[in-house]
Amino acid sequence: MPVVLLLWSANLCAQTTAQVLLDSAQISIGDQVKLVFRVAYSKNGLFQRADFTELDSLKGIEVLGVDTPRTRISEVGAFTEQTMTLTSFDAGRYSLPAVPFYVAEGTRIDTAWTKELVLEVRDVTVNNDSLYIEPIKDIIAEPRRFSDYWPYLIVVLMILMLWGILRFANKPVKEQVFPRMLVRKAPHEIALAKLFALQRGSPWLHANAMKAYYADLTFITREYLENRYGIKALESTTGEILAALKKETIPDEAVEILNGLLQTADLVKFAKANPDAAAGETWLERSVELVQMTMPGAQQAAEEADNGPELTNED
Repeated sequence: MPVVLLLWSANLCAQTTAQVLLDSAQISIGDQVKLVFRVAYSKNGLFQRADFTELDSLKGIEVLGVDTPRTRISEVGAFTEQTMTLTSFDAGRYSLPAVPFYVAEGTRIDTAWTKELVLEVRDVTVNNDSLYIEPIKDIIAEPRRFSDYWPYLIVVLMILMLWGILRFANKPVKEQVFPRMLVRKAPHEIALAKLFALQRGSPWLHANAMKAYYADLTFITREYLENRYGIKALESTTGEILAALKKETIPDEAVEILNGLLQTADLVKFAKANPDAAAGETWLERSVELVQMTMPGAQQAAEEADNGPELTNED
């Protein structure tokens, strides 16, 4: 599977493309089915988000969960994969709508759509003959199989592994050349890079893109909080996030910024509010301030700046 994904990404890296895979086109009522979304783009691109609004509101289909996007970058391009689990309790034939994926490419935001799929949900057939209870039969001796000897093979393998470990431990130590390690970026570095990429596009200047803009802004902020403090910010409500942050050492001003941003985004998403362009730009700048004042070492530096250098009296 990784080889197939690499070839797919290599062929499509010149443009942003998306595809969706359905592990089964027919299920019974109550069964679960997985949708695997994949988007390929250039290695210089930056994945933003996927909009599952239409799929989540589809009648007769229930979304059980959406996992965190997983991104891989190679020499030929990059791709992001995200899995969604669905179920249904109403028999019928459902048309799963196309899903848009947004990727930042320099100063622009590219959009790639998946294709539409069809999912058939069938009734569960009950066999009346299964209600009849058969009489208890005698135990039939089962012939020996290879699997019956697995416990003995496991013991032998454990002995061989122990022997190999002891032999390796007693082996003379040679000078080793360690490979160069790939340094993973810190959460605040990732968040600031995404915020600056979003800022270059100036999406708050377009009234028809205001809902998607606030969705992108809150997603980046939630993702940063989840990676920074280890809380489930992507799956939690505003109240749950603020409650979880009370256990962390975080400036009050950062909490106020977060609360205001999430409440504004909720009004745009659910109450169809339409803030002006100045407010959109201000909330992006405030989000950058939130990251900068909560990143490691920021609070200590602020306290040292407030206290100033200590003065000593000389005789």
